[in-house]
Amino acid sequence: MRRAVAVVTTLLAAFLGPRISAPRDRAAGEPFSFDPPEGFIEAKGEARQGDEDQEWLYPTRSVLAVTPRIMLKRSKSGGTVEPNDLATIASGMPQVLEPSGVTWKDVRHETRVRPDGARVGLIEGECLNKNGAVYRRLFFVFPIDGGTVITTSFYGTGEVAKWQPVLESTIAKAHGVALRVPPPPNWMYLAWGAAGLVIGWLASSLVLRKREHA
Repeated sequence: MRRAVAVVTTLLAAFLGPRISAPRDRAAGEPFSFDPPEGFIEAKGEARQGDEDQEWLYPTRSVLAVTPRIMLKRSKSGGTVEPNDLATIASGMPQVLEPSGVTWKDVRHETRVRPDGARVGLIEGECLNKNGAVYRRLFFVFPIDGGTVITTSFYGTGEVAKWQPVLESTIAKAHGVALRVPPPPNWMYLAWGAAGLVIGWLASSLVLRKREHA
């Protein structure tokens, strides 16, 4: 009996404990909306360079400079935005961009936490296209209700100090960002299972002791 009780409490604790104690996903409860930084205008017609849902550009008079640009794409796929997931995405960028003649050098990938607790993924890389232009690509991965929104920003390497903080400020300003957390780590299951084993063993010992004295 003692072993049976210990096994049951161990399994229950290992299964339920992490789900009760770990943070849970939280829906945004409103549609996603993104406001580009001041000075960006919506790209229409021939000014568009991609097939994304929305696109903005920052007008520049220099024909040699990289025109700052933001593209927004909505997806029904979910997933977390933890560092390991972002690292996997970043590691696959060279293969994704190779057919278009663009090389990718990983600069950084990290998870940003907004004031409301929602987590947003950030991936940045330095690119070189077939025309010899060097520029940065900055991805933001926003979890939303029912999917994900990815914004891709482009700007010249000579303007990193100017555009990085401006673009990163949009992380906190976006509306409709859901909280998506990773599954509990393996050590949490082991810890709760061990606690359940101890509790089950002690409980069964008390029951047997009471029976012996009855």
